[in-house]
Amino acid sequence: MSKLKVGVFGAARGRTMIGVLLEHPDAELVAVCDKYEPLLREVGEKAEEKGLKIALYTDFEEFFKHDIFPFLFKNIQTSKLHSCAVIFKKKRAIFRKK
Repeated sequence: MSKLKVGVFGAARGRTMIGVLLEHPDAELVAVCDKYEPLLREVGEKAEEKGLKIALYTDFEEFFKHDIFPFLFKNIQTSKLHSCAVIFKKKRAIFRKK
């Protein structure tokens, strides 16, 4: 069985989920998007320590183009426009409210 490819939008609120995905046997963290680049670098370094290469994005539109299922949104309140984009483009996503 192939692993579920997952992307996380919001590296700060998604920190716990990112940690879980880096260790999960049935899922693969393939991309993370956040506007704060130092946090993205930290995520990338943690992935490299595990021998993984993940895509890091500061631009939502580029993140959204990545082959990911599902997208995980960790803060729906600040990403309403992004949430709507996912829905309108008929992408699958999981949303977490605070």
